[in-house]
Amino acid sequence: MPRAERERRRRIADAASGLRRRPAVVLYLCVPGPPREAEVARLEAYARERGIRVTGTVVDLVDPASPVEERPGWRSIRELVLTHQVTGVLTETADMCGATPAEHGAVLAWLADHAADLTVLPAPVDRGAPTTPVASV
Repeated sequence: MPRAERERRRRIADAASGLRRRPAVVLYLCVPGPPREAEVARLEAYARERGIRVTGTVVDLVDPASPVEERPGWRSIRELVLTHQVTGVLTETADMCGATPAEHGAVLAWLADHAADLTVLPAPVDRGAPTTPVASV
């Protein structure tokens, strides 16, 4: 039986028995320059609010349009997944893990094959933007 299937079955059994394991994720950013503190803080807050254990932060200081497989940080994430140190990757935007739909799909497939997940933060809601009133009936 493939490892991903064993892991999926283990998760189902754990859920059925009430055993709750905190998932371990690595935070990932791919930016052309040093990341802003707010970017990392948003990822950390998202994980904290959901009880997700963060094992570290990996930053690739390259253009997100660069191929994922050529990024040194992504190679370290692959190693963390392969050695079962993390069960997922938490990132700010989908394009940080694949500049094209095909590349992003390949990343998702590889992670799924290794019983890991990719979580992309929801887009922030701009509460200060003017809104159009809704007409009442």
